[in-house]
Amino acid sequence: MSTFAQLYATKFGIPLDKMLKKLWGEHYFDASSKKWTDNYIGIDGQKLKRGFVQFILDPIKKLSSSIMKGEVEKYTKMLKSLGISLEKEEIVLQGTELFHLAMRKFIPLSQQLLEMVVLQLPSPDKAQRHKVNTLYTGPLDDDCATGIRACKPGGPL
Repeated sequence: MSTFAQLYATKFGIPLDKMLKKLWGEHYFDASSKKWTDNYIGIDGQKLKRGFVQFILDPIKKLSSSIMKGEVEKYTKMLKSLGISLEKEEIVLQGTELFHLAMRKFIPLSQQLLEMVVLQLPSPDKAQRHKVNTLYTGPLDDDCATGIRACKPGGPL
């Protein structure tokens, strides 16, 4: 998500950390007022799309669609706006091969997966408080459960 957040933070003049928050959860961009809102109904009464859908999912779908339909002028413009350049041998690619290449160049999967894990998953310390009920079948008030809940490496086994 940071790839998109960086792109839009620059475009909208918003700090990166704020843009990241706007792209996840119940945040909507109202194009008619040019403002972010937590309300899914815009000032003109139209239903708004979540920031993630409007600024990440829809552009990916449009790029995919234009590549699959062979709309060279359209997808070339989109690739350029994303900062993706094609080498001479890549220009001949079409369809799925071209889309996969474009996505690999724009959003390296390993980098994005790691980022999502770091940003979206709770730390082990916080997660253990909720996982203890699933992980431990013994009494939830004994020393083992307390050790698991507190994420103590030296706790009883």
